Amino acid sequence: MIRKFHYVHLPSKTYVIPCFQAFSKRAIIISNNSSTFSSCQNPSAALSASSLYRRHNTVLVTQMRHVVLKRRHPIVRCYCSREVADFELKVTTVESCGDVFDVSYVDIGKRDAPIIVCLHGSPASHKDFALITPYLLAANARVILPNFPGYGYCKTVRGDSYYFTSEHKAEFIKDFLQTINVNRVTVLVCHSASGTAASQLCAHSNITDSVVFMSGIGIWPHRAVRSLRLMKTVSALMNAAIIGDAMQKVIPWMSIKMSGFRVSKPSYMIALIHEMARVDWLKSRQNLEILGGKSLPIMIIGVEDDPIVQSAIAREGMRIVKVDKDDDVLHFDQYGNCVNENKEDHRKKPRRGIIFEKGGHWIQNSYPELISDAILDLMQLVAHNSR
Repeated sequence: MIRKFHYVHLPSKTYVIPCFQAFSKRAIIISNNSSTFSSCQNPSAALSASSLYRRHNTVLVTQMRHVVLKRRHPIVRCYCSREVADFELKVTTVESCGDVFDVSYVDIGKRDAPIIVCLHGSPASHKDFALITPYLLAANARVILPNFPGYGYCKTVRGDSYYFTSEHKAEFIKDFLQTINVNRVTVLVCHSASGTAASQLCAHSNITDSVVFMSGIGIWPHRAVRSLRLMKTVSALMNAAIIGDAMQKVIPWMSIKMSGFRVSKPSYMIALIHEMARVDWLKSRQNLEILGGKSLPIMIIGVEDDPIVQSAIAREGMRIVKVDKDDDVLHFDQYGNCVNENKEDHRKKPRRGIIFEKGGHWIQNSYPELISDAILDLMQLVAHNSR
C-alpha cells in the first residue's frame, strides 16, 4: 500500500509533516490555499494554516503516534513529495543470547548492492527509516531494517535470557545478519539508543566497513534518563518475585506521563526502562575510544534542539573519534541550509560530523534527503577505498 508524502505550505516556507505509516495511519494534509485540515479520522475538521501560523507561530509535527502542535519550530524544508511504500516485512527465526526469536525485518534492493543496515532506537521500529529508505534505494543500495526484541516486531519464541544490554543487542544483530547470510555491511546506521549496541558491535568485530551515529552515542546519560538511579530501581522492582507483576502494570503508564514518550503498548515502555537501566555508559565510551583508534570511517550527527539527547554528547563523541577540526564538521542552520564553505571537501573525509540547529530527535524524518545524502557519501567513500 502506498501513502503520499504529505506536506504543509505556510508563508515563505514549506514545512514537512512526517506522518506516514512510520507513526500513524492517519493521513494529514494542510493546504494554505484551501485552508483545510483533513484527517481520515476526522475529515470534517477545518483549520486555516495561515491563521494557525500567525496566531501561534507553530507547525504540525508528529511525535510517535500522536500529531501535536509544537511551538516556535522554524523547522524543516520540504525536499520532495516522494511516495513512501509500506515495505513488505519478512520474518526469519534467529537464535541469539540463548533465546529464539521470530524477527520481522525489511530487506529490499539488489542482492549484490552495497548493504546499508539501519538500527532503530528505543522504543521504535524499522518504521523510523521509512522516509530515507527510498533515497537509499534510488542510489542502488540494499537496505536492511531489523527490529530489536521488546518493541512488537520481534517476538521471543523460546527462552528468557535476553537482557536488553548493549552486549546482547550487538550479539543479536550479529546473529541476525548471519541468519540472513550477510557477512559484511557497507554502512551501519544507528539512531538514538541503538548507538551503544553499534559501538559495541563495531569495536569488537569487523562486520561493517563504516558506521553512522544519529542522535545518540551513549557515552553518558542523556536528557530522557533523568534519574539513572531511579530507573535502575524501577527495573529491579519490575523483576521482583512478589510485586513484579503489579509494578509492570503501574510503572509503564507513570513513565509515559513523565518521559513524554508515546508508545502503543505498555510492554514497550517496560523494555525501554530495562534497556536504559542496563546501559554501561563507561563501557560505551570505551568502545567509542576503541573505534577512534581504528581506521573505520565514522560519521556522527547531532541536533541542537534534540529534546531527548543533548548535542553535547555528539560533540564529545566527535572529539573522541578525532573529528576535532572545524572543517571536519558541517553545520546546518534552522532552515536546513549548510553554512560551511568547504562542504565539498567534507565528502572526502573518512571521519566527519554534522550538526543541525533544528530538526528534533528524529532528524532522519526532518531532513530525509540531507541524511540520505550523507549516508550515501559515506557508502561511496567506502566503495572508492575498497578498489
